[in-house]
Amino acid sequence: ITEDLPKPCVPVSGEPCILRTVRKLVALGIREIHVTLFYLPEQVRRVLSVPEFNGVSIYFHQETVPLGTAGSVRNCLQDSGREFLVVSGDTVFDFDLAAAKAFHESQDAAVTIVTSKADDPGEFGIVLSDSNGRITRFIEKPDWSHAYSDDINTGIYFCKPQVLQWIPKGVSDFSKDLFPELLAKNVPLYRFAAKGFWCDIGTVKSYLNANRLLLTKEGTSVKSALDANSSVEHPCFIGENVTVRNCHIGPYTVIGDGCELFDSRLEGCVIDSGVVCSGISARNSVICKNSKILPGVRLGDESVIGSDCEIGSDALISAGVKIDPLNRIPSGAFLSENVHRKVKSFFPENGQIQFPFGLDFGGAMIFEIGRAFAELSKGDVVVGRGDQKDASAAMTFCGGVLSCGKNVYDTGINDLSQFRFTVRNYDFRGGVFFQRNYSNLNLRLYDGNGMPISSKDAKVLMKLLDTESDCGEFSGIYRVFRGGSKSYLNYLKSFGVPSRLPIRVIASPILSQILPRFAGSGDGERMRIGPEWVRIEHPDGEPYDENLISLCAFLSLGKLQNPVYFPEFYPGIAEDLAKKFGFHGVRTEICDSDVRRIYPLTDPN
Repeated sequence: ITEDLPKPCVPVSGEPCILRTVRKLVALGIREIHVTLFYLPEQVRRVLSVPEFNGVSIYFHQETVPLGTAGSVRNCLQDSGREFLVVSGDTVFDFDLAAAKAFHESQDAAVTIVTSKADDPGEFGIVLSDSNGRITRFIEKPDWSHAYSDDINTGIYFCKPQVLQWIPKGVSDFSKDLFPELLAKNVPLYRFAAKGFWCDIGTVKSYLNANRLLLTKEGTSVKSALDANSSVEHPCFIGENVTVRNCHIGPYTVIGDGCELFDSRLEGCVIDSGVVCSGISARNSVICKNSKILPGVRLGDESVIGSDCEIGSDALISAGVKIDPLNRIPSGAFLSENVHRKVKSFFPENGQIQFPFGLDFGGAMIFEIGRAFAELSKGDVVVGRGDQKDASAAMTFCGGVLSCGKNVYDTGINDLSQFRFTVRNYDFRGGVFFQRNYSNLNLRLYDGNGMPISSKDAKVLMKLLDTESDCGEFSGIYRVFRGGSKSYLNYLKSFGVPSRLPIRVIASPILSQILPRFAGSGDGERMRIGPEWVRIEHPDGEPYDENLISLCAFLSLGKLQNPVYFPEFYPGIAEDLAKKFGFHGVRTEICDSDVRRIYPLTDPN
C-alpha cells in the first residue's frame, strides 16, 4: 500500500488519514501545526494544501535522515517556549482531545500520554500507572508473559515547554528513549485513559479494522447513483463518479472516487480511486488506485493489490498475499506468496519473463504463454533449459506451442550461448530458454535472430495473452534432439533443420591470449576449439559466465572494426574497455534501426 504512498496519506473511509487528524486538531482550537516529512514529502504537502485549513499556519520540516519521534519534534520546534501536542499522522481515533487537554492541565504533568485499550497489547508499547494516573513503568511491545496491562501508548502526547530541553539533538524516540529517562528522574508523567477507538494502520488487518471503525461511527455515505440491479449493505462508503452495475456491495466496504465495478461481489474491502473490477469476488481485501481486475478473479482475506496492477482473468490470489505496484499477473495464475516490485517483469523486460519460486502460477498460465509465443513467432519454436528441475515448466510451455499447430524442438539441458546459436543459425522463428536465477525462474525469449524479443514484440505478446485463441484445434510435432557427445551442429543437420549460414570457426587472437588452449593439464582457464565451436571453461569444466564471454567477443571484434555496436544489456564496463583498447563502442537498443549491426556480437559460439 505504501510503495508509492506515504502512510499518513493512505485513505481511510475515503479520506487521507492525516487529513482527518489535522481536522481534529483544528477543532481543538490549534492554529499552528508542524509536520515532519521524510518519505514522499510532496504528497503530504499536497494533501494538507486544502481550502479548509486556510486559517491555519502549517509548517513542513523535511528530514534528510529519520530523527525518530522525539528528535523530529525537537527539529520542528527548537525551543519555542510553548506547550505543544504531539500526534502520530498515521493513526485513526475518535478521542475527546479537549478532555485530555483539561486532564493534562489539572495534573500539572510534564507529559500526559493518551492511552487506549487494545485486544493485543503485545503489538504496542504498554503503560502502567497508579490509581491517580501517574505513570510508573513503560514496557515496549512486550511478550504475553510481560503484558501486565492492556493500556497502550497511542502516540498522542500533551507536553510542557521544558520537554523540548530534555530531548537530545539527533535521533531520539519518545517511548524508547525520553520517557524512560524522565521516569528515572522522577519527572511527573501521567496517562489519560481516553474513551473511544484508536487504531494504527501499520498492518493490513489494522488498516481494514480502521475503516470498519470509522464506518461504524460515521455510517453509510453513497455519493454516486447505483443501477437497479445492484445491492448495498450498510455501513459502506461509495465515492464520487463511481459506476456500479449488477454488483453486491457488502458491509464495511469502501469504494474510492472514479471506480468502475461490474458483476462483482465485495465485502469488507477497501478500494482506492480509479480501480476497474469486472466479475470478481473479494472479501476483506485492499485494491490500490488505478488497478484493473479482470473477470473470474478471487481475492482472499487480507490480500492487497498494489496500485497500477492488472490481474488477469480467473487468477486466484490467496489470503494474505501482497502484490507490489505495477505488476501484471497473467490469467489463470494461482498466487500463494507475495509478488515484489523487483519481479514485476511478468511483462517481458529485456526479453525475459520472470517468475519467483514459491509461487504456483498454474500450468494453465505457462501453457498460455507458450500459445501466445507461438502465435507471435508464426513458425517453429526451439526450447531449452539450464536445469532438469525446469522440465515440467518447459513441457507445459511446449504444450501451448503445439496447440497452435506449431512444431517444437526440445534441446534439453544446454548452455544459453549454444541455445542462442541454435535459434539464429537454423530455421527457427523463436526460442525460449528456461533458466534459474537465485530465487526466480526466467523465461528468456528470443526472436529468430537469437536476439531478445523487442519491446514492440513484448507488447504484442501481452495482447496475445489477453485474447482468446483456437488453441487445441491444431496439433504440432514435438521433436527431441540432444547433442550429447555428438557434434552438435551435425546432430541438428540430421533432423533436416537447414543452417542459415556456413559454419567456420576461427579462434580470436585476443581469446587465445586471455585463455590458453587446453593442454590436458587441467590447470587454469582453458579454451577448446573444434571445427564448429569454441568452448571457454573454468578448470572444473564449467562454462564461464555469459557476460565474460560477451566482453571477450566485444574486445575481439574491436580489433577488427571500429566502431563496434553492442546490445544495451551488456555490462557497464564495456565502454571503458573499448576506450582502453582503442576503439569506439556504441550501445544499441534492440528496437533501434542499427540493431543488425550488433549481430556479429550475438553468436558467442
